[in-house]
Parts: sequence; C-alpha cells; structure tokens
Amino acid sequence: MSGGYPLVFPRVTKFYEKAGCPPRMALNKLRQLDNDSVGITMPKDDMRVEGLLDENGKVDGDYHIHIRHVDDGQWSLELVEEIDA
Repeated sequence: MSGGYPLVFPRVTKFYEKAGCPPRMALNKLRQLDNDSVGITMPKDDMRVEGLLDENGKVDGDYHIHIRHVDDGQWSLELVEEIDA
C-alpha cells in the first residue's frame, strides 16, 4: 500500500493553508457495514469547515460523496454538490 491519499475538499485544504498548518493525516478504521459494502468515518472538524454540519455537529442536509479508485491503495473523495434525479 502506498502512503497517503488525496481528499478533494478544497475549503479544508485552504483552511489549513491559511492557518499555516500542513493538513492532518487522519487514520480511520475500515468497517464492515453489510455483506456488500464497507465504510470509513470522516473527521468532523473537516466536515465542519466544509459547512456540512449544523451548530450541534449533526449533518445539515443530504450530501453525497463520489469515491474514485485512483491507484493501488489510493482513493479520491469528492463532494457532489447536486444530483440530478
């Protein structure tokens, strides 16, 4: 497995850059959800910076994230702003 992974959340990256800090590298456990899928948790601080949480830290809306397999051991996550039904 190669080191690191890109997360495509521009506002989070800009937040860390403005603060003069390198982006954190969170390690999150892969979890079995059911027979067909697995899941990971996303850091709440990053979701808060993106504006995806309300003042109580709960998801504020209906959001979707597109996950792309980039390379061995690498995935890219991108917030989908709108889904056409």
